[in-house]
Amino acid sequence: MPSYQSLSVITKDIGCSIIEYRPGFEEKWAFDLETLKTKITPKTRLLILNYPHNPMGACLTYNEMASIAALCREQRLYLIADEVYRFLRMDENCSDASFADLYEILDNAGVHSGSRVLDVACGTGVLMPDYLSRGAASITGIDISPEMIKLAKQKFTQDNIRFVCGDVETADVGSGFDAIVI
Repeated sequence: MPSYQSLSVITKDIGCSIIEYRPGFEEKWAFDLETLKTKITPKTRLLILNYPHNPMGACLTYNEMASIAALCREQRLYLIADEVYRFLRMDENCSDASFADLYEILDNAGVHSGSRVLDVACGTGVLMPDYLSRGAASITGIDISPEMIKLAKQKFTQDNIRFVCGDVETADVGSGFDAIVI
C-alpha cells in the first residue's frame, strides 16, 4: 500500500517481509479491494496505508474505508493508517471518516461521551473531530512540532480543546485523563 517510507524501512529492519500493493497510474491511483485481498497471506499481521496519498492525491470513499476495516477485522490484522492529509482533499467523493472510528480504535482506547482525552503526537489535530463527535468533555493535544501545534490551534478553537507544544515526558499536560491516545 502507499505508505510513509519510514514505516516500511522499520518493518524490514526488524526482519519482517513486506508484500506491497501500489495502485497505479493506469487505474488513476484508484484502490481495489479485490487486489488487496490477493496480497494477504496466512502470515500477514499488519496493513499499513496512507490516504489521501501524497503526492498523487488519491483518496478513499467511505465505503472503501469501511471495506478495508471489515477486511482487517475478518483477517485479524492490525491497521496503521497515516491520515495526516485527511482533510486536504481535492475530490468531494473522498471521505472525511477516520479509520480510528471505523476500526474501533477509539472504542478500545476508552474515548466516549464525557471523556477527558490526552492525544499524544496530535499533529494538526487529525483526530479532534472524532473526539468531538464522541462527546469528549475535554481534549489536550500535545506534539513536539511548533508548526503542527500552530495549525491545530488555527483549526480547532473550541473551549474544550487545548494544545501543548512539547515532549509528553516533560511538558505539563495536566492529569486525570480517562483516555490517552498515542
